[in-house]
Amino acid sequence: MPETSPSRDVKSGTALKARAGRTAIALVTVALTVVGCTLTRPAKDVEQSGFLSDYSLLHKGEQGQAEFVYVRPGTDWKRYDKILLDPVTVWKTVGNGPSQQDTQAIADLFNNPI
Repeated sequence: MPETSPSRDVKSGTALKARAGRTAIALVTVALTVVGCTLTRPAKDVEQSGFLSDYSLLHKGEQGQAEFVYVRPGTDWKRYDKILLDPVTVWKTVGNGPSQQDTQAIADLFNNPI
């Protein structure tokens, strides 16, 4: 049986540890991606809050869309190559809901990822 040098054994052990580390990182990344995707499902029960004056233009969204959607009939989506997102604003009634500081924190949570 051929003998191996101690330095070769150390190098192969280090390589195995590095490979195991990369494999573990890849598995954790995949697991977090799967968990993250399963947590971002559209709501199933949506109540009409009164924010819109007319809800009749909304229709059930298809799979992967919001529960209710509005798409202007006849829209030529090929004409668009950009979108404009306005900053999030939080509307609330006077004396009801979270504090002004909490309201700002909520708006910031939505604006920061964009």
